[in-house]
Amino acid sequence: MLAYVIKSVIFLSIMYIPYMLMLRKESFFHFNRILLICIMLLSLILPLCDFHALSIENNPIQDGMIVIETPTVVVESTDNVTTTKEINWFGVVFYVYIIGLTATFIWKMLQLTTLYSTIRNCVLWKDEQDDITIYCHAQDIAPFSWLNTIVISEDDYNNNATEILRHEIGHIEHRHSFDIILVNILQTIQWWNPLAWIIASSLRDVHEYEADHEVLISGVNIRQYQTLLIRKAIANTSYTFANSFNHSLLKKRITMMEKTPSNPWMRIKALLLIPVLAIALGAFATPDLNVIAEKVIETNERLIRIRKTLAYLQTLRIPPYEIARILAEKKERQVKKAKEEKLIQKQRKLHDEELNNNIFDVADEMPQFPGGMQSLMQYLSKTVNYPKEAEANGEQGRVICTFVVETDGKVSNTMIAKGVTPALDKEAERVVSSMPKWIPGKNNGQNVRVKFTLPITFRIQ
Repeated sequence: MLAYVIKSVIFLSIMYIPYMLMLRKESFFHFNRILLICIMLLSLILPLCDFHALSIENNPIQDGMIVIETPTVVVESTDNVTTTKEINWFGVVFYVYIIGLTATFIWKMLQLTTLYSTIRNCVLWKDEQDDITIYCHAQDIAPFSWLNTIVISEDDYNNNATEILRHEIGHIEHRHSFDIILVNILQTIQWWNPLAWIIASSLRDVHEYEADHEVLISGVNIRQYQTLLIRKAIANTSYTFANSFNHSLLKKRITMMEKTPSNPWMRIKALLLIPVLAIALGAFATPDLNVIAEKVIETNERLIRIRKTLAYLQTLRIPPYEIARILAEKKERQVKKAKEEKLIQKQRKLHDEELNNNIFDVADEMPQFPGGMQSLMQYLSKTVNYPKEAEANGEQGRVICTFVVETDGKVSNTMIAKGVTPALDKEAERVVSSMPKWIPGKNNGQNVRVKFTLPITFRIQ
């Protein structure tokens, strides 16, 4: 349960933050609304999917492969050790979460009950028009709508019925109530996540912008409508599930009415969510929470670089068509790089086929490092020097080296089967190439050449 919630929070964060930075102030309201709904749905659904099959960690490793982490020496003192009863913090966090979830659910159910009670209290009359029910109240109540129901005071109906009803009908026609149900489910599950409450505010703002737009395109004078908003700004409603006529901040709504329509090309910013989502899926392609933590850190670093690039482009005031050209050139470079990597893989395959003519993958007696595997681990721990450049840049990962143990025990044909960065690859290749003679492998009592694979994991402690 907690693993699902943590993943859901991370998915929501890495998708909503780019929206908040890049698209929140644009005037294509329907597009922004659909984007926010997709972000919420994905954050709720994707954590339920199993991406374990995509994980490199899930691939089988052939016999004889060793993982060495550098540095790996940890010395702990055993003096003055006292035995204490450990607190099950996981259990404590789980129960706190369940209590918060239950309290939030009860609070929202009470609000929903209060909403329905308010709709039916102090009603002077009700009218049904095109599957929409209008309740006219005697008391001074701020107009709002819920599902196919509109609540309006008698004074507002007599004086401002056209503008207010057109606004609330806009909410109903766009089915904004279903968005509100979704965001309340999200808030209940992620009650402790501030972004779950902030995204609700963003969604409600978009709802108000859409409803205001419906009023203006119906022929209502913009100055007359803005005057009405200012006059009704002092009213208030506290119904979480309702679409209120004056819910959003007045200044933001008036500003959006006056704003020049955004260039449709600005929608291209939403494409940045695709690589962000891909990184997130890669981060959760393993059930190991430690690996997830490492991937999340990597995701945050990449997201920061994306933000810096976008901020730089905005300072240059590059026109949309120029941004499209830059993205196209970047895509072309990526395709070129992929072709180069494919060519390198082909060359490696030819190299392996040439070597495999007289080389065994498996022998009756596999080669052994002098002293066995423990000695090999000690040798690597002492010999591997973490490149300063890689350490300064926070580079880490697993380098997979292949080599051949010759009939006399010498190591030859060292090759990087899977690299991380040039600095780490070079260090791994140096260490493997400089290994002392091994005890050669044997087939039918004769020394033979045997191919060996050795992963070396570089990890900054």
